[in-house]
Amino acid sequence: MRKNKGKVIVEIYNNKTSWLKTPYRKMILSGVQDVQTASFQVPYGKYAITIYQDLNGNGEADMNFLGIPKELIGFGNNYKPFGEPKFESSSILFEATSTPQEIKMYKVF
Repeated sequence: MRKNKGKVIVEIYNNKTSWLKTPYRKMILSGVQDVQTASFQVPYGKYAITIYQDLNGNGEADMNFLGIPKELIGFGNNYKPFGEPKFESSSILFEATSTPQEIKMYKVF
C-alpha cells in the first residue's frame, strides 16, 4: 500500500446481483498504515470481499481506458482475477468457526 496516501475502501457483498455495484457493507480506512483491520457485524453466510486504495478521494476504484484498475486492489481469498473479478472466486463462507481473512493488496500493472 502507498503509505500516507488516500483511503482504503473495504466492501463486502452478500449476493451476485449486487457484486461490484452496491456493497452490503462498506468501511473507509485511512491509508497511513501498512496493515489495516476491518471488522463487520454480519450474519453467517457467504460474502465476497473487495478492497482498494482510493488515492484521489473520489470513493471508487479508478480504471484505465482498458478497464484495468489504476490503484491497489485486493479480493477475498486473495483471488487475482484475469479479467473481470467473479463473486464466487472472491467469496468466503462466514460461520461460527471462521478465522480472520488476510487480504493482500496488489497493483495490476
